Amino acid sequence: MPALGRDIDIRTDLPSFLIHEQGLERSAGDVVDLWQDDFVVFAVGCWLGAEGALAKAGIRMRHRELGRQDGLYRTRLAATSAGRFHGPLIVSMRPFHKEDVDRVIATTARTPLSHGGSSPHW
Repeated sequence: MPALGRDIDIRTDLPSFLIHEQGLERSAGDVVDLWQDDFVVFAVGCWLGAEGALAKAGIRMRHRELGRQDGLYRTRLAATSAGRFHGPLIVSMRPFHKEDVDRVIATTARTPLSHGGSSPHW
């Protein structure tokens, strides 16, 4: 994960962890004692950086106007199951006014790690 920083240790570098074990959850400051050699880490980008830039630029966002945190939608399509994880495919979408599209692209182009900068797909 070089784009996120040097010498990252996922076991200790996050502010806290929510651990789920045998139907119970608990908080922990690190996961060093739980780590196993066959664990895999991946980083998922977050839209919030781009959204903050859009808000600062004064671009209207429908989900915020409705008092919602996200633009997530449950589809009728089944997601690919993985073990006991299954369910409908969830997608994210942010609707914008047609006249704002060029500003949205230009504003989010400065936040590529927040899924910004791509042209709209419709």
